[in-house]
Amino acid sequence: MKVAVGVLVACVLVAGCAAHICIIRPHQRGNLDVSMPGSSDCYRRTPYCGGEPVGDVRAEYVQGERVEVHLQQNLNHFWPEKPGYFVLRVAGVSDPSDDDWVDVARWDDWPGNDMVWQMNFTRSFQLPADMVTPHGVLGFMYVSFNQFEVNPTDNTDAIFYNCADIAISPRVGVPPPAARPARPPGQAAHPLPSAPTAIETRSFPVPKEEYSCCTPDQWTGEATSWSSLGRLSHTVYYDATTPVVRWDRVGAVENKNGQGYQSTISYYASEVPIPEYVMDVNNQQCAEYHADGFYDWCFGPSRAMVFQGTYTEGNTTYAQWWNPTNRFYFTASVADGDVCIPHDIHHKDFHLTFTNVTAGIADSSVFDKPAFCDGATFVPGCGTSFPKKE
Repeated sequence: MKVAVGVLVACVLVAGCAAHICIIRPHQRGNLDVSMPGSSDCYRRTPYCGGEPVGDVRAEYVQGERVEVHLQQNLNHFWPEKPGYFVLRVAGVSDPSDDDWVDVARWDDWPGNDMVWQMNFTRSFQLPADMVTPHGVLGFMYVSFNQFEVNPTDNTDAIFYNCADIAISPRVGVPPPAARPARPPGQAAHPLPSAPTAIETRSFPVPKEEYSCCTPDQWTGEATSWSSLGRLSHTVYYDATTPVVRWDRVGAVENKNGQGYQSTISYYASEVPIPEYVMDVNNQQCAEYHADGFYDWCFGPSRAMVFQGTYTEGNTTYAQWWNPTNRFYFTASVADGDVCIPHDIHHKDFHLTFTNVTAGIADSSVFDKPAFCDGATFVPGCGTSFPKKE
């Protein structure tokens, strides 16, 4: 059983179809199109808004109120060697510097076991009680630490940015806030921690013993998911020996051409950059993405999960984990010792349940690249659209 990252890296890696984050509501600065995973509208790599100019105010809030925002992780870049995290922050000016930001929420990344995920998050947080502004900024950062996603070269923590223009009005009957004190010389402004910590968290039980496990090296599984993107039927073909993974999604897959079938094949044994083909099988269209390094499908601390315990239904024992910051819950059936079978993944905005998982790959030809992908080429900022069919 392999338990480490399958691709070791000893040099600066080529960043391909890199991580993307979007702010859906309030509307982010600039264009917003999340009809494809890896949307170029959500690929912004420089602080704090990816070079997008100041825009019109998109949402008006009240000083100190609790607000709700809608976000999307447009691609997943979980890095097991050092799992990343997300940060929401606000600034009281329209063109903020580092001193202007106040962090209001932070939560951990989650192991998607495939780069091509569109995961929506609904997050609520308290606005600062001492911030009033006619034009401020809501900032969203994805600190991935993924060494396949270092771009530009000085962005060594592989951070992704986005922002939205907001206003914060004074609360009736509350005196205007006093000016913020100046930062002492030499003190870093809102330094980011080297490890994720929750700003908003809750207590949870910690079992006396930890338990970790990984799936078999080869398996095939069927699953169903429900989210704000719709209901999808999934088939996963997983081979950690090569390694190569195929993931089919059938149903209400959201993209601009209205396709109902999306499939990915990731050839992790290839040289960097690693090809991952995103396909509309029905219309025989194909786009090439660049995947990150392979990591085994495992449960436990190495995947930013806290063990919660076990329970038994019939003759099956299930183990459960969760992450208190992102509120993802994971369940697996225990097969034998440290071998387990994925059963369920869910959080507030997403629920996936496996219904039929069998050991092995019955027909390895499922990993063959379809002929209609032969002409697919990588385009930086991928995910803008499938190529038009002639």
